[in-house]
Amino acid sequence: LKDGRKLLDGGVSAAVTSIGYGDQRVIAGIVDQLQTVAFAHSGTFTSMAAEELADELTKDSGMKMALFVSGGSEAVESAIKLVRQYHLETKQPQRVNFIARQQSYHGNSLGALSLGNHKSRRAPFLPLFPVNFYHVSPCFAYRYKLTNESDEAYVKRLGDELEAKFQELNPNTVAAVFAETIVGATSGCTPAVSGYFKTMREVCDRHGALFVLDEIMCGMGRTGKMHAWQWEGLTSPPDIQLNGKGLAGGYAPLAAVLISDKVANVFFNGSRAFINGYTYQLHAVGCRAALEVLKVMKDESLVEQCNQRGLFLEKTLKMQLDDHPHVGDIR
Repeated sequence: LKDGRKLLDGGVSAAVTSIGYGDQRVIAGIVDQLQTVAFAHSGTFTSMAAEELADELTKDSGMKMALFVSGGSEAVESAIKLVRQYHLETKQPQRVNFIARQQSYHGNSLGALSLGNHKSRRAPFLPLFPVNFYHVSPCFAYRYKLTNESDEAYVKRLGDELEAKFQELNPNTVAAVFAETIVGATSGCTPAVSGYFKTMREVCDRHGALFVLDEIMCGMGRTGKMHAWQWEGLTSPPDIQLNGKGLAGGYAPLAAVLISDKVANVFFNGSRAFINGYTYQLHAVGCRAALEVLKVMKDESLVEQCNQRGLFLEKTLKMQLDDHPHVGDIR
């Protein structure tokens, strides 16, 4: 600061600046991109930066395609529209209902607020929300697991609740289930109980609904793996995955919609058109910034360090604070 003080940003500025501020390698890459191709509208052109970033993200995640937009809310809105058009392509126009979870946050635009359940942010706009968005209980063991209830029984109870919501709505009308792999803005860094997402995925697959994981806040290496769902024992990637925030590390506004083979192939074999477009989607400078951030993460083994230091931090916190009367949960 001007007065000589230094501030340590322990919250990485709204969960964004994952490699820190002012990294000259990232800045140099952005300048080079500005001097090469700053902007080319995605309706007509692509860029090497966008193509290379898509290759990196799909390689790491096992997904098929990537769409880049300007922020997390745009990514969620795009995913909602992608889900809808997927079911139109498969001749199931009756699939109009979306299920998310209580105490969830998926963004600040109207569609994203409708999907999420951040009560204070939703309250002023409730009369404007569509009626096609429903919510089930979150997986929050500290608050909601019953006394003497095992993890397996808790997961089964939540799976039964999701199944009951499908039946209430008519399973053939459910388009997708959305969930944050680790909840961020509402309950605060809340991971799921082991087996939970596998159970949720099984319910979706059984009834033909898409399974969408929102990793805008928790993804991009922050769990010790590049994608948080890779800890969850899933046999395949989600149908759609969302990334943002740490993707470009605050050096440019950028988020991503990652699309599985299952979803992409329906479009390739059908209309080959996704009716969705933003002026700045696939922005070359944003994509280049993200590429440079990924290079820094790999060059400095930041994901591996995150895993190692996370284990050390967990062990230390539990050793020192587990019995503290003012500490309820360490996660």
